[in-house]
Amino acid sequence: TNTAVRNADVVLIAVPMDLAVPIIQSVAPLLRHDSLLCDINSLKAEVCTAMESAGVSEAVGLHPMFGPSVRSLRRQKVVACPVRSGPLTQWLLGEFGRMGLEVVYSEPEVHDQMMAVIQVLVHFSTIVMGEALRRTGTSVSDSLKFTSPIYRLELAFVGRLFTQDPDLYAEITMTNPHGAAVRDAFLDAAKALDQSVTSGDRSAFKHQFQAVSNWFSGFGSEAMALSDFIIESLVTKP
Repeated sequence: TNTAVRNADVVLIAVPMDLAVPIIQSVAPLLRHDSLLCDINSLKAEVCTAMESAGVSEAVGLHPMFGPSVRSLRRQKVVACPVRSGPLTQWLLGEFGRMGLEVVYSEPEVHDQMMAVIQVLVHFSTIVMGEALRRTGTSVSDSLKFTSPIYRLELAFVGRLFTQDPDLYAEITMTNPHGAAVRDAFLDAAKALDQSVTSGDRSAFKHQFQAVSNWFSGFGSEAMALSDFIIESLVTKP
């Protein structure tokens, strides 16, 4: 294995997150200075620090923002956190672009903060939605008999998550150092909304609704157009 690493032009670390740093620390010193070390973990700060300190090769932290089920790489995003750039780094990222991927450059810490919102918050709320639906005792099949296309679509995103590996989602939601803050935001928002609804305070409800509406104002028209397109595709599907 050591010989293979020394002879490799590119070494990609693709292991569970709790193993990434120790493996990088053991592998990085073996790489030539003109080779490239990269990884595909969903957190970047610790792995990029390990890459920087443990070796002398080119290094870049990568995070593909898509899973193995995508049919095309066109317009899919991959985050790149360059550690030590050089010819191989430029070649690899250039190949991504030629394959149709959109490369998003980021500092490792900024990436991890964004993943707390994009991954931890979204997955946490989706898991809560699924568990709440389960607790109602209403079967999915029964609810679908009454659904509008938009509810079916929302339920599809919930159901999609629960077809996947729970260890992956445990890793994502439990290991991000910024995750606690966004989970607290979710719980606080749920409590505030519940209080408005329980008390019948329509003014407070409208104030909360309008505050979020203002927050989404720059995305609202795109959200309507995109969701209308998806719903139209759903209702016209044979």
